[in-house]
Amino acid sequence: IGPLTIAKNAAGKDSAAIDGASELEMKIPAVLNVPSVTFKRSFAVGYSTMMLPFSVSEENLPDGLEFYSFDEVEEIDGKYTAKYTAASVVEANKPYIVKNSGESALSQVTFNGEFTLKTDFPASSSSSNGWEFKGTYEYKSWEEGDEGLGKTYGFAGSAGNDPKIVGQFA
Repeated sequence: IGPLTIAKNAAGKDSAAIDGASELEMKIPAVLNVPSVTFKRSFAVGYSTMMLPFSVSEENLPDGLEFYSFDEVEEIDGKYTAKYTAASVVEANKPYIVKNSGESALSQVTFNGEFTLKTDFPASSSSSNGWEFKGTYEYKSWEEGDEGLGKTYGFAGSAGNDPKIVGQFA
């Protein structure tokens, strides 16, 4: 997640925007209470991942998106499959699978309600059979020799050197 920007909305209140395609580290200088947050990143039809620095109640989840929390990893015929459960509440700093069930990709998602963006980002993860589901607010590019290469799978939010990989785990 990249830079956070604050702007006045039509009612004169601060609203927040998060550039989820940025390679810059996100920092929140002070606790912010805002009536809306726009998360700018491409969400193809199908599945993506998302982690937010604020919690969202069921009534404030955006239409057209379904949220799932990671549950477990199962080995079936030598292949590992991640299992997940529908989530009606999104917790701050926890990674989720998001399904865009619409007919077209989204360039951003807006959450409306009352949200508190916090300055700290405690590590949030869940584990299953030696696998750990972890979210991050930092851009990561795997380079040759990286100790996590071959041991880590991640959701490809951008094409990098392979445009076929966007929207997939790699």
